[in-house]
Amino acid sequence: MERGRVLEEDTMPGFGMTDLDERLCAKGGGDLRKQIANDLAKKASLIELKMKNGLNREEFQQAKVIHKALVAACDVISRY
Repeated sequence: MERGRVLEEDTMPGFGMTDLDERLCAKGGGDLRKQIANDLAKKASLIELKMKNGLNREEFQQAKVIHKALVAACDVISRY
């Protein structure tokens, strides 16, 4: 993942949050940081699931923004 950017494949439904989860957990760091990143990745996965199960247009856009923010937060936490 490029520094400072959330890649589209990490934010769109159907593009494997499992891979993101693995990348976050694989990086070094303290247990607390790993736990926080893991919790955020799980929340992002839940939002992705809701996006796949059908939301109205406004809800989908809101979910997409929240999902991107969670993925970006996971990336930052796992990096430092």
